[in-house]
Amino acid sequence: MSNDTGNFKFPFRGISREKFYTEEDPKFYEKVEEISYCWLEELEQGNLHAVAALLKEGGPAFFHVPWIQEQIRTWEEAGDEDSLNLLQEIEKIVTDKSHGIGSQKPFGEKRLMLKEYDTYLHRFIELCAKRRRICGDCPRFQEDSYIVSCFADCDFPERFEKLKEVAGDAPRMETLFQYPPYVKALRLAVLDGEIFWKRKKSSRKANSSGP
Repeated sequence: MSNDTGNFKFPFRGISREKFYTEEDPKFYEKVEEISYCWLEELEQGNLHAVAALLKEGGPAFFHVPWIQEQIRTWEEAGDEDSLNLLQEIEKIVTDKSHGIGSQKPFGEKRLMLKEYDTYLHRFIELCAKRRRICGDCPRFQEDSYIVSCFADCDFPERFEKLKEVAGDAPRMETLFQYPPYVKALRLAVLDGEIFWKRKKSSRKANSSGP
């Protein structure tokens, strides 16, 4: 995710200048695959639940990603207990009909609109960088850079006040600082897609019921 100079290279540069990035766009699945590389990196680092986590966050679009299809085939062919457990974890996500908010919404209802993914990712990376400048030498932060339990009992009250200023207000702090930027950016891209498709559906119904 970095270039030769060590600076972060954002995927989808310029995507926010395009009108829409929905499934109708010929580049849609290319973009979806590129988003997935953060979770592929997690998988390669030993997090075997990364595939399930990505599908839970992003929804059906990520079944089209080649490395995910290949990983699922690998587990199916292996057939051992660990592989079967990982496959069952994915199946549970796909078949879960419970309704909730955010990443807890039913799998089949999740839709992507990637128009602002770049913008979201950039903003969250900037927020994480600001927190690192404020909390960088804190032992709890060094152990977990996405820790938020310390907010209730911060060892450095003056730093906590600076964090609140960065977040805008205290209630937003956990939402902003609890997860990696690529997770939060994807959640907002999914939310955009859900809103987009609901509006599109409502518009179709209105047009079909017209005079």
